[in-house]
Amino acid sequence: TTEIYTLSLHDALPILEQMTARPKLQLQDFEILSEAEKQAQLPVIEETYNARTGQTIQQRIDEMCAERGDAVAIREGDHSISYNELKYRSDRLAAQFVNLGIEKGDGIAICMEPGIDNVLAMIAAMKAGGCFVQITPQMPAERQHFMLVDTRTRLLVTHSGQSVGKAEVHGLTRFQMDTWQAEDGTGATMAETRFDECSEAYMVYVPGLSGQPEAILYSHQAISNAID
Repeated sequence: TTEIYTLSLHDALPILEQMTARPKLQLQDFEILSEAEKQAQLPVIEETYNARTGQTIQQRIDEMCAERGDAVAIREGDHSISYNELKYRSDRLAAQFVNLGIEKGDGIAICMEPGIDNVLAMIAAMKAGGCFVQITPQMPAERQHFMLVDTRTRLLVTHSGQSVGKAEVHGLTRFQMDTWQAEDGTGATMAETRFDECSEAYMVYVPGLSGQPEAILYSHQAISNAID
């Protein structure tokens, strides 16, 4: 799909001037905003960033729940849950993960189709102090197995009947979201001392130079700054 953008003469003139002065200028090097426009944007950007500096994902979720309460947080087909339900269920799921032995920095793999359970598992993994990685169900078994081993995954969160990896991984506990109820969790909230804003929250895999995927880690603060 091609998107077409229309520039006013006011917007186009600075670009034309740059093209005339520097014919070999690369597209990514064009200055779109004037210095005055940049300065006007800075207070808004800095205010948003500074307001969330030092936040963990738990603090950001709690803040959003307090602001939005019964508004819909996640919708999946005909089903939805509110922000209050999101907090309630993710707190109890996180407590369940802790009861299963999850400690700060432990790897938690999540292998489910996109939906409410998937989002709950991601938030609960971070609230429990773990560092989660998403493994898509359609991914080749060899790649799934590599990620489970490479991340030293302690807990694999799936739905019942979901096959993940090509072999059993030593020390791996499987948790089935579709057989769990929020009332199974113990404790309404997770202790903040389990992690801080600099703790690892999740990881993604990108193609590596060696031919094997390589993991990139992101902190709680990085996620908090991206959530609205």
